[in-house]
Amino acid sequence: MSFDKSLQQSLVWRGFYFATSLLLNIVLSRFLLAEGIGFVYYLANFFSLILLIASVSMESGLIYFASGNLIKPNKLGGFALLWIVMISVVLILFFRFWFLYFENNLSIDQFTYCRYAVFFVAGVLLTNFYTALFQSQQNFFLPNFLSGVMNIIFIIILFEEKINDYSSSEITDSFFVFMLISGIVIAGTYFIKNKISVLSDFMNNHELKILFKYSVVALFANVVFFLVYRIDYWFVKYNCSAVDLGNYIQASKIGQLIFVIPQVIAAAMFPQTASGKLHLDVSNTIIKLFRLFMQIFIVLIVLVLITGKWIFVSIFGQSFDKMHLPLLILLPGILCLSVLSLLSAYFAGKGNVKLNLKGAVYALIVVVSGNLLLLKFYSIEIAAMVSSIGYAVNFSYSFYHFIKTNKIEFIKLWQWKMSDWIWLKQMLFNK
Repeated sequence: MSFDKSLQQSLVWRGFYFATSLLLNIVLSRFLLAEGIGFVYYLANFFSLILLIASVSMESGLIYFASGNLIKPNKLGGFALLWIVMISVVLILFFRFWFLYFENNLSIDQFTYCRYAVFFVAGVLLTNFYTALFQSQQNFFLPNFLSGVMNIIFIIILFEEKINDYSSSEITDSFFVFMLISGIVIAGTYFIKNKISVLSDFMNNHELKILFKYSVVALFANVVFFLVYRIDYWFVKYNCSAVDLGNYIQASKIGQLIFVIPQVIAAAMFPQTASGKLHLDVSNTIIKLFRLFMQIFIVLIVLVLITGKWIFVSIFGQSFDKMHLPLLILLPGILCLSVLSLLSAYFAGKGNVKLNLKGAVYALIVVVSGNLLLLKFYSIEIAAMVSSIGYAVNFSYSFYHFIKTNKIEFIKLWQWKMSDWIWLKQMLFNK
């Protein structure tokens, strides 16, 4: 498959998946309200950190070794499933310990907490690992289509539960069960499509060694990035009300949704750009996208400024009347993250991963120290401001080195041109 076709397929079907995810988010928010959805996403945020560590960022290794056929995909597929089973067993013990000593003030019991945790971790690991293996085959359609269809099915189930007066706790139960079922569907489809038996072929010691060596390097960077983007949830959880937490996380998730398209472009485009497979100059491409993102985000900021007070209440419900201002404050930071995703892909393609990691460490220091210093005056608006500044620090560090390395004139950043839009259209949609 050509690069343009690969990018188009990725954008279209990831777009379908994220559109259904947004719809699911809206339905859950209206049924659980700000306090309920804040609780669910707070749990999911912590579980996501644990699964990031438990996965050892193996999806990065799966794509790398399967794409180059350095390790047979059937070996990787079988080992990934065995790893998830082993990790799930270990995590049952971990989450029991964690609940007893750190989370026993939650409104659920230990058994429910552990069940939610393991369902979420196992489900997301299944989805991530086998989506990665599908992508190594240049198949962006099937995993995203299946995930989108599963979202639609769950939305239908939620309406059925609402009609039958299911409680908020029962709807929350359904959410975590759905995460596991969705992962099983994607993993099962991969095994069936590729006719793989779990015990058909084992990885040898050398293959295990190179897989973990590659994945552990990615893990360290991903943990730092995760904390930069998500540590604010904990500060809000312990310093603001449950309703504020729900509003803040919802604003953050809207920002993350906006961030999806730059991530897709970076993931599909810049490895090939950096390797010279595209004719466009790398630095000029980043500058063009920087100018385009700047224009798009100015429009978004104006729209949120004008309509934010009523549009989010209309979409998510009356309990989300506080989310527009944090989102407005976060948007400049999301712009920084959008361009940063391109820069990170650029430097990774050049073999300079340490530069990406340094920028993330500086950002994490800013976010943590900023939140701690402002605890006396804390609010969800302050949390958003500190996060936005942290994202800007991360971006500024990478962008400084990018401009310095490529000797780019600063004035080029502000020369908005219609030709940029024409270039983007041709790059994305020409057959």
